[in-house]
Amino acid sequence: MQNLRDLLWEEETEAARRAEDIARDERRRKLKTDMALENERQLEAKRAQASEERQAEMSLVEQMHKKFAEDEAEDRAKANQKHQEKLAYIDAVAKQKAQRLAMYEDAKQHEPD
Repeated sequence: MQNLRDLLWEEETEAARRAEDIARDERRRKLKTDMALENERQLEAKRAQASEERQAEMSLVEQMHKKFAEDEAEDRAKANQKHQEKLAYIDAVAKQKAQRLAMYEDAKQHEPD
């Protein structure tokens, strides 16, 4: 009878050990699956963040190109304005010179000999 009790106890112990092994294996599988899912979530978050950063950088580069183009156009307009003012000044000097020459010639003609 003792043999039967020992045999029953061994079977129960073995069954309990197997149940613990199965539970431990299941916990490991779940942990591994959870870690893989979390890893994938983090990778996806990194990809999304990298995409957002690329978009922001592209937007900034586009804004800079636009600003550079505007500045260049403004510089060309200022240079053109300065050139036009210089031409107007040269024209005014030439007209003044011609007027003085005409006055000189007129005064010379009316001068008694």
